[in-house]
Amino acid sequence: MFVCKKFYVSSVFSELNSPVGTYVVSNLAQSDILKLHLSFNKAHNFKGVKCGPHLLFLCAVWKFHKTPVKPRFICAASSTPLTDVSKWLCSFFKAMFPTVNDLWVSKLKKPDVPCDSSWILNDSTGVVEVINKLNLSRSEIDKASPLLLQSFDFSTLYTKIDLVNLKAHMRVLINKVFNWMLELHHFKFLMVKKTALSFRFLWLKNKAEINLFENLHSFKVGEASDLISWLDFLLDNLSFCFGQGVYRQCIGIPMDTNGAVYLANFYLFTYEFDFIKQSLEE
Repeated sequence: MFVCKKFYVSSVFSELNSPVGTYVVSNLAQSDILKLHLSFNKAHNFKGVKCGPHLLFLCAVWKFHKTPVKPRFICAASSTPLTDVSKWLCSFFKAMFPTVNDLWVSKLKKPDVPCDSSWILNDSTGVVEVINKLNLSRSEIDKASPLLLQSFDFSTLYTKIDLVNLKAHMRVLINKVFNWMLELHHFKFLMVKKTALSFRFLWLKNKAEINLFENLHSFKVGEASDLISWLDFLLDNLSFCFGQGVYRQCIGIPMDTNGAVYLANFYLFTYEFDFIKQSLEE
C-alpha cells in the first residue's frame, strides 16, 4: 500500500487538532516526562527499558472495510518506560476476570436467574456458545421460526471514554473484586506470574505466602490500592509524540495499548452490573 506523505501527516494533524479536545499539547518536555515515568517505575519495581527510553508515537492505519475509508489512530512503540506497567496491569485484569464473572453470577443467583457468566466474551467464538444457550431456552414451537439476531459495534469507544469517569468506575470495580475475595476466602493479595509462554495467578492471604513457592520468576504481587495507583498513573500520563511535538491524551484510551480491551470491557461491565442491580431492586 502506498500513502501520500502529505496526506498522511495532514490526517494525523487533523486528529490532533480535533475540536473534541481529545489531545492537548504537553506542558512538559519529553525528557521531563521520561524522568517522571522512570521514577515511577523505580518506586513501584517495574522494569525500565533496555535501550534509550522514548514515548509512544501516534500513527494512522486505514480501515478499508469501512465505507467511506477511515483512518484509525494508534499509539504504538516497541518499548517505553510505561510498557511494563501497562503489561502487568493487563495481566492483573486477566486474573481478575474470573472473579468479575463470579460477581455477576452471584448477583443473578439470588433472584434465581439462570446464568453462568457475565456478558463479556473472550472472543468471537463465545457468540456461538451464547446462541446455543439461547436456542436451548426456546420451545420446539419457537424453534420452528428463525430468531433474528443483530450485532452492533461502537464506532468510537476507546477515544470517547472520559478518563475521570473511567478511573472512578475502575476504582469501584477493583475494590469490589478484592473485597469479594477478602469476604469469601480472606484473600487480600493477587499474585500474577507471566512469561512469554505461560500465565498463572493466585490469590494470597498475605505476602508471606510467596515464600512457599519455589522458582517463581517474572511474578508480581499487588493489592487493590496498588492496581488503582498503577492505573491512575498510566491514565494520567498517556503521553506520545508526533514529529517534534509532545502530546497527552486527555479523553479516551489509546488503541493498541496493553490492557485497553480489558479496560473497555470492565468499564462497560460496571454500567451493566449497576443496571442489573437496579433492575433486581425494582
